[in-house]
Amino acid sequence: MKLTLRTLPLMVLAAILLAGCGNRTLVQAPFVLMHEGAAAFDRTPEPFRAPCMTIFYVTDRAVDKETENGPRYGYQRSHQITWGTADVRVWPNTTWANFVTDSTTVPRRHAYRLDVSRVTPGKTVKSVGSRLEVEDGRLVIPGEAYEIYEQEKAALHAALAPWIDVGATDAIVYVHGFKTTFDQAVIRAGEIWHYTGRTMIPIAYTWPAGSGSGLFGYTRDRESSEFTVSHLKMFLDMLRSHPSIERIHIVSHSRGTDVASTAIREMHMVARRGDYTVADDLKIATLVLAAPDLDTDVFNQRFFGELAAMAPGRLTIYFSPRDSAIGLASMLFGSELRVGELSVEDFPPQAREVLSQLPTVECIVCEVSGFGSRHSYVFDNPSVLSDLVLLLRDGATPGHGRPLEQPAPGIWRITNDYGRAGWEN
Repeated sequence: MKLTLRTLPLMVLAAILLAGCGNRTLVQAPFVLMHEGAAAFDRTPEPFRAPCMTIFYVTDRAVDKETENGPRYGYQRSHQITWGTADVRVWPNTTWANFVTDSTTVPRRHAYRLDVSRVTPGKTVKSVGSRLEVEDGRLVIPGEAYEIYEQEKAALHAALAPWIDVGATDAIVYVHGFKTTFDQAVIRAGEIWHYTGRTMIPIAYTWPAGSGSGLFGYTRDRESSEFTVSHLKMFLDMLRSHPSIERIHIVSHSRGTDVASTAIREMHMVARRGDYTVADDLKIATLVLAAPDLDTDVFNQRFFGELAAMAPGRLTIYFSPRDSAIGLASMLFGSELRVGELSVEDFPPQAREVLSQLPTVECIVCEVSGFGSRHSYVFDNPSVLSDLVLLLRDGATPGHGRPLEQPAPGIWRITNDYGRAGWEN
C-alpha cells in the first residue's frame, strides 16, 4: 500500500490501536476462578500470600533516569541485558484474604490499582559474541568470554532462589508488544502470575518499546523488536540451563509474538543439529501467541515449513476476526492477512485436516466482546483469560479440562459464555 494522505490516518490509527495498555486496575476475575473461589489460591506458597507482587524482569532497555525507587527504563536500546526485580503495589491496601475474595468474585469491593513501586536491578549480561577478538585475520571468541558468561549465568540462577526455594519448577515469561512501557509489561506479567495461582516464577521480558505515538513510533518499535531477538535467545538459554527449572511457558502478545517466535525458531534450528530431543532440550512447554501481529505466510514458513511448531511442547494461538488493530496492521504492511485477524472460514479444508492431526497445536478463534481493548482480549476478557489460566496452570487440553467449542476440525472457539455458566456481569 502506498503512503498517501488518504492512507496515512489509517496507519497512525493502527499504531495507536496496537499500543500496550496503560497503568491499570486489576482485570476482572476470569470465570474459572469465580467457580473455584478461594481454592484457586490454595497452592500459593506462603511467602507470596500478600496482595503485592515481586516480578523478575529481564530487559535490554537503557536506563532513562535514576530515581530514589530505582532506575526508570525508557525506550532506548541497551547492548546488554539487565535482570532484577520489580515490586508491583496494590492500592488500596488490603489483606490477602480480602484480595483473594476480590480476585474470585464479581463485582469486587474495590477496583484495585496496580503500579510499580520499586525497581531493584541485579546484574548485566553481555553475549559471548560481544567479546569478539581478531586473531590471524579472523573473528574468534576468547576462552575467557565463556568463563565470564558462566559466572553471569550463575548469578542469574541464584537470583531466582526466592521462587525455586519454595518449589517452583516452572517459569512464565511474558513478552509484550508495541508501545508498551517497562511498568506496563511488569504489571501484566504480575496479573498473569496472580491468576495462575502464584506457583511459578514470574518473568517480564521487556524490550525497548514505547518510543512514541503514531506511525513513526510504530515503526521504531518494530525495529527494536528485531533488535531484541538475540537477547531473548540468550536469556532463554540461560533460563533453560537452570537445573531446577523443568518447564518454561512463554506468553507473547502482538508484536511480541514475532520476537518470541523468531527466537524460538532460531534456537530450534540450532538444536535440531544435535542428537537430542529438541523440545526436551529447550524446556519450552508452552508457547502462547496472543493476538499475533504476524503475516500468515511468514508464520507458515516459520512454524510449519521449518518445523518450529514442534519446538514447544504446546503451541497455542489466540486470534480474533474482531481485532480491528490487527486488521489495520494488515493494511499498513500490505499483508493479505495476519494471523491475529483469522476466522474459521480462513482455514481451507486441507489446513483443517492437518491441524486436526496435530494435538499440540491449538488454533483458537476468540469471538468475544467487551472487557476493554479488543487487541488485549486474551488478558482482559474473563472468558479468554479463563482458558489461558487452565492452559498454563493445569496444562489442560481442549475437551479435557478446557471447555472449548470446536466449529471445525483442528479449530477451537471461545465465546463470552466460556466458563460463565451461573454468572452474570
